[in-house]
Amino acid sequence: GKNGQEGGQVNPKTMTDDFWSRVDKTSPENSWGTCWIWKGYKSIQGYGKFRVNGKYKMAHRIAYEFEKGTIPDGLQIDHLCRVKHCVNPNHLEVVDNRTNVLRGIGLSAIHHRKTHCIRGHIFDVKNTYKRMKKGWEVRDCRVCHKIRTFLHGKRLTFKKFESLPICQQQSILNSIK
Repeated sequence: GKNGQEGGQVNPKTMTDDFWSRVDKTSPENSWGTCWIWKGYKSIQGYGKFRVNGKYKMAHRIAYEFEKGTIPDGLQIDHLCRVKHCVNPNHLEVVDNRTNVLRGIGLSAIHHRKTHCIRGHIFDVKNTYKRMKKGWEVRDCRVCHKIRTFLHGKRLTFKKFESLPICQQQSILNSIK
């Protein structure tokens, strides 16, 4: 039957053979070694999918479980090689959601990797404070916050402030400290 299914049950040997028959282990090497590329069905997001007992499951999760064991509840698989349709178990790591998101390429990850605010002040322990914004923890620059608060009292915006001559900007900044 399809994917090793006979009479509604999965024959593990046939399913394993069927699964690995959809994998190309000959792709070019990258910094992680050779990706094992999933040649079967892929989701719109580019992840491999494999049908087990009539339900599609993520191919990289199945590969991990075949080779390394059970994935604990609540944890995810991170593609260390960043190739979504790679099923090489040596390129896969069990992580929590936060780790997976922050290692990625989305906005949260991009902002998390920033070392300086948009005006060039360093994000360090002394100059960074965290606050909640719409249910998310965000970092803010203390220097910019202090300047913004001062400018607000003078009815100035950052844009207007930055258009002032440097000597005027410096005079305002000196009065804040």
